[in-house]
Amino acid sequence: MVDVMNPENIPYLISDQQTPTTVMADPLTEAQQEMLLKFKERLPSLINPDVTAHDDAAFCDDPCLKRYLRATKWNLEHSVKRLEATLKWRREFQPHKITLDSMMTEGATGKLHINGFDMQNHPILHLVPCKENTNDSEGHLKHVVFNLESAIKLLPVGVEKFVILVDLRNISARNIVSIGDAKAVNDVLSSHYVERVKSIFLCEAPWIFSGFFRVVSPLLDPVTKEKINFVNIKHIKQETVPSGYAKLSNYIDLKYIYKDFGGDNPFTFVKESYFNQLRTVLENAVDPKQ
Repeated sequence: MVDVMNPENIPYLISDQQTPTTVMADPLTEAQQEMLLKFKERLPSLINPDVTAHDDAAFCDDPCLKRYLRATKWNLEHSVKRLEATLKWRREFQPHKITLDSMMTEGATGKLHINGFDMQNHPILHLVPCKENTNDSEGHLKHVVFNLESAIKLLPVGVEKFVILVDLRNISARNIVSIGDAKAVNDVLSSHYVERVKSIFLCEAPWIFSGFFRVVSPLLDPVTKEKINFVNIKHIKQETVPSGYAKLSNYIDLKYIYKDFGGDNPFTFVKESYFNQLRTVLENAVDPKQ
């Protein structure tokens, strides 16, 4: 029987670090405050008032509007257009209504899970492609969106973004994500989770991944590309790393880096333990209105 209370099976879903003040958004200039006010004045024409079916009003808080303005370099019309597209997608996809229980099959292997925080207190989403266990493209996307929404609920106060860490060990032609699925996830992430990704770490990329990345890379927007870092486990505790690589321990404390990555975290994904913990933390999460 699995010991669901074994400390090695319990993820870090609540940070024990203090959020650096450098993470906090800079105060708005007078011009930016005026732009935000004008954006808010446009909301009545964008928001669907049916709160039983949609979460438009809750979604469109001030931090959300500021993220869209930052993403468009404070172009009001572009921001309105992008937000309108996101609200249309949210009404159709209903991300806020995806339940943990409905994700138990997709999430059974831990192929995507939340555990730990980087040094600026951004939650870490771990993607492990070799643990793929279904071939349902719609289910894959729902599972990704559920985890994005969960990570947002777990954001410490003052933090708006999360980190994505991709463990590329043991991937093969059998379990590598399809181009179609990768494009669908990228479209949702870049279009509807605006200003939410802090960094992406691609860890231990094998030769088979290079061909896949060449195909996918042109589909990525320039902002996302700039956030991608390649990581080699053997560099974790080295003083310097070769050009083109990032030293993971410069971004994430060793206590949050898994032991098989050279860190100190003994975590092993166990379905029952992980989902019990996630359910408890999500049920007690206070909406920080990031």
